[in-house]
Amino acid sequence: MRKIHLAMLALGLVGMLGFTIVQVSAQPSPSSNVGRKGKEPIIVPTDFAVPPVGESKDLLPAGPALDLMLPPPPIAPGTTIDKTGPDVPAMLPALPGTFAPEMIEIDLKPAAKPEPLKSEVKPLTQVAMPASHSGFPGGPTSNQVSPNVTIETVVPDAVPLGKDASYEIVVRNAGLIPVTGLKVEEELPQGARYLGGEPMADVSLNTLRWTIGDLAAGAEKRMKVNVKPVGDADHKTSPKMTYSASTTSTLKITRPKLIATVTGPESVLLNEEAAFTIQVKNEGTGPATKVKIHVSLPAGLKHPQQREGSPVEAELPALAAGETKAVTLKTIAIHPGPQTCELTVMAEACGAVIAKATSMVQKPMLVAKLVGPGKAMVRGEPTFTLEVSNPGNATTPNVQAAVSFPEGLEFVSASDSGNYEPGSRTVTWNLGGQAAGGKKSLTFKLRAGIAGKIEVRAIAASPLKLEDKQLDAKSSAVLQVEGVPAFAFEVLNLDNPAEVGKEVTYEIRVLNQGTCPLTGVRIAMAMSEGLTVTSVTGPSKHTANGLTVSFEPVPRLAVKADMVIRVKAKGTTAGDLRCKVQLSCDQLKQPVFKEESTVFFQQ
Repeated sequence: MRKIHLAMLALGLVGMLGFTIVQVSAQPSPSSNVGRKGKEPIIVPTDFAVPPVGESKDLLPAGPALDLMLPPPPIAPGTTIDKTGPDVPAMLPALPGTFAPEMIEIDLKPAAKPEPLKSEVKPLTQVAMPASHSGFPGGPTSNQVSPNVTIETVVPDAVPLGKDASYEIVVRNAGLIPVTGLKVEEELPQGARYLGGEPMADVSLNTLRWTIGDLAAGAEKRMKVNVKPVGDADHKTSPKMTYSASTTSTLKITRPKLIATVTGPESVLLNEEAAFTIQVKNEGTGPATKVKIHVSLPAGLKHPQQREGSPVEAELPALAAGETKAVTLKTIAIHPGPQTCELTVMAEACGAVIAKATSMVQKPMLVAKLVGPGKAMVRGEPTFTLEVSNPGNATTPNVQAAVSFPEGLEFVSASDSGNYEPGSRTVTWNLGGQAAGGKKSLTFKLRAGIAGKIEVRAIAASPLKLEDKQLDAKSSAVLQVEGVPAFAFEVLNLDNPAEVGKEVTYEIRVLNQGTCPLTGVRIAMAMSEGLTVTSVTGPSKHTANGLTVSFEPVPRLAVKADMVIRVKAKGTTAGDLRCKVQLSCDQLKQPVFKEESTVFFQQ
């Protein structure tokens, strides 16, 4: 069978039949099948087919590509047909999802004017592709569009030789979507001149160009062309168009979004467990994978996994969108004060999330400080102050305080309802809870009974245990008790008066009447002329030298203790003879003198 080119046949019949030729060409894009060479086979899409001649023009599902080979129509006598004419645009508009055939069969009937060609426009379709077609799990859809733009040339039946010619190029958007970047181009035959039109075309050499831009769905654009044909050959017009169409689909992007919180106890005792709850939630739209927890602990909190202050880390399973996971971190409080636990959570495709929690590590403390006057006199009443304080950062509960003292001191009074127990020689107080930073001062008064260094002891305690030891504090104060030196000193003559030549006895008595021992007690005697010492008795050795007698010092004479010295002497002359005695000790700044008179008479 032969292929008959539509344009060549139609142009040959214009003068004979006198009917209007309507050329229709669709050029959706440079890659379209429209405008192929005259004898090139047409590739038909597999979802549509070309109807047979004379049958309905409805588009039917069909098979593989076909090369349209149509039988030649009857040829009038004298008509010459050129089998190798130039490219001719297709007569039918491009339909959505189909092709524009280059060749159709024409029924030659001289008596009848042909019916105007009709273009069928199939509505734009958006096809939802099944999951199996898309290749994506979950059944995503595709958004497929089919633009439908037609181009039509409306020409007169005939134009006398040498006259100007006018025709129209009509572009219609028969689809359901707008097109953009629409351009129309018409190449005039060699020698033809462009005389103008509405709108005016841009002319470059022998080519006319119109830039239309956007064309809405259902809209059309008409371009009137006035030309001067050349010679006596037919003027051929074959406009082309290009445009762009787009489809919009949304690719949903999912991503994880983590939020993290860490909470711990508001306060915890030293050496107690401090447990922190870490909560990680995925508030995003996609799963969070490789979720890592990184915890930096302060010096006051310790975890068994730590090595020289290193952070504690853990990895969580993947978190689905909306899922929450919680982890408990157990630590031991080892230093008092505020301790801040810092949490960092990381995951793939997520920024790091930071959270903090601070717990106060409490350390109740007790300090006891006993302050006394340092010195006191015997029979004096020194006052002592016991200061109990809590320099820690937590209340110390149920605090009790007590002081004790040995013999030599006697209880007089105590402040704050202090209770005295004579059997244990102890004063006690019940102070209750002592707030952090609190301080309590207790006073008590004692009476000193003996001289010397006396230690007073104090203690403050709570039943609370820290590190398995009861919380307490101790203190002490030493009191130096000093006595008052006082003594009774007398020299007696037991034989006054006495006869010359007789012995008399002088008795020297020293009694420590003071409140402190006397040390370094020394006695010395001096006799008048006429007295001769015959014997001496006393607590220490003596040395007689003529009329004087001296005794070695007595190291210590206790309170209430006494010492007696007896010296016998013989009077050799009559008259008032005297014995003078000197007493000195370490406690006396100046010695004390006593003198005794004896009257000797002659028979």
